[in-house]
This record gives sequence, C-alpha cells and structure tokens, in this order.
Amino acid sequence: MKSMTGYGRGECARDGVKVTVELSSVNRKSGEITLNLPRDLEPLEAGTREEFADQVMHWAAAIEARTEPGDRVLLAYPPGLDFVRAIWACLYSGRVAVPVPAPDPVRLKNSAPRLLAVLHDAQARLVLTTAAVLDTLSTGRIAIDGGDTEWLAFEGAIPESACS
Repeated sequence: MKSMTGYGRGECARDGVKVTVELSSVNRKSGEITLNLPRDLEPLEAGTREEFADQVMHWAAAIEARTEPGDRVLLAYPPGLDFVRAIWACLYSGRVAVPVPAPDPVRLKNSAPRLLAVLHDAQARLVLTTAAVLDTLSTGRIAIDGGDTEWLAFEGAIPESACS
C-alpha cells in the first residue's frame, strides 16, 4: 500500500511473475470495486477483479460477524495484497481501519509493545493479521489474549465458516 488516500496499491509475486494491483475506487452501494492491472494482464482482469471482489466481500462479512458498525479494526499486515483486501473489507463493512506496521520479528521487543499500545489507544475490537505475525507474537511470548479484542489471521481467500 503506497498511500492512505483512499486508493490502494499492492504487489504480489507468484511463479516468477510479479503483479502490481492498484485499487482506484470502491462503491459501497453497488458493491463494486475497481482494479487497474498492467496491460499485459488485461485478458485476466475480469476474472481477477471478480475473484478479488469476492475475497473482499468474504472478509467484510467475517468482519461484520464479529464487530459492530463503527468499531475499529487493527490491521497488522506486511505490505501486500492481504493488507489491501483488509482495508477495503473494513471500508465496505463500515468499520474503521487502523493500519499499523506488522511487528518486526527481529525487533520484537520494540515493535510488539508499540502494536499493543496502538491497540489499546484505538480500542480496537478486532485485529486482523497473518498467521506468521500471530506465530511471531506467540513465540515472543507477547500476550495477545484477554479483553474484548479478537485476533484473527486472515490471508488470501478465507473459508466460508469464518464469515459467520
């Protein structure tokens, strides 16, 4: 994500192909998300757009099932498409996204307390992150349980069961 101005940008590399995805708008009323893909991927754009929009809608449904409108959702993701999905899912679900850097495993003594301080200050009801970040926090013996905050690892396509 290069900017926090309402537009998103994410990069993904798979099988030696690097793709940059830019989100240019979201229309909550119609549930439409606009994606801009590089020209050489235009034949895949429609399927990719639909797949991405479906993933965002699943994430939004999971967020709605766990929070109330206006609740804050802390997003602790490394840069990438999962972060972009999480931002748009929060916007679509009517929740307030609170993006924070994912804790650095090398500097966990500094980054984890900072994350927990933001969590406390924001009074977030939900924390979305990756399984790797949750593992890093638990390995570093950082207390993430307790209180009214739920911690979830959301990455890529989430199972239907997470939406209810």
